[in-house]
Amino acid sequence: MDWKIIDANWAIWKTRIQKHWPKLTDEDLHRIGGNRLRLADKISQEYPISEVQAEHDILVWLTAQKQD
Repeated sequence: MDWKIIDANWAIWKTRIQKHWPKLTDEDLHRIGGNRLRLADKISQEYPISEVQAEHDILVWLTAQKQD
């Protein structure tokens, strides 16, 4: 799946993202606003991983998603 779809439909996708990364709050997701780099940064802050690992985790998650 292309990140552009996630970004364009952030209100729908942020629920799925929060299920996968439950440490992210509604406020965090509001601030991220569909920006992939901000998401990676916030994941790396909330979980004990580097930003590079967070970006990799996002890619793995993104690959597993099906377009609705």
